[in-house]
Amino acid sequence: SMGFQVSADFEQNQPTAVKVLDILNMVATGIGFGAEALSLAGQIGLMTLSEFLAGSVIPVVGAVIAIIGLTVTIIFMFVHRRSKPPDTPIDKWVKGTGVSFINQLPTPTIDWKKKHVPDTTQSK
Repeated sequence: SMGFQVSADFEQNQPTAVKVLDILNMVATGIGFGAEALSLAGQIGLMTLSEFLAGSVIPVVGAVIAIIGLTVTIIFMFVHRRSKPPDTPIDKWVKGTGVSFINQLPTPTIDWKKKHVPDTTQSK
């Protein structure tokens, strides 16, 4: 879902800070997952002893990456709330042309309403 969020950020033309934080969050989560997977593989015996000893720093790296990911996520909570996606072309049309067009239309008369709008107050 993080990849979809990054894609949505680019499609909605979010500020650069939001895009960077989303990408950092995705990278930190991926590296943390990889570190934990390697640590687990060493613990269940899928690696030889030398690979396990060489990978003994993996849990530490995973913890550091998790802290970075948590920090980015906390910053993210505040950045996303302040950022509002820019208006789409449809939004611009509605605010500019659509509203002024609707406001200049004449209000229907009561006779027109009686002729064209069904009466829903009577029971059948």
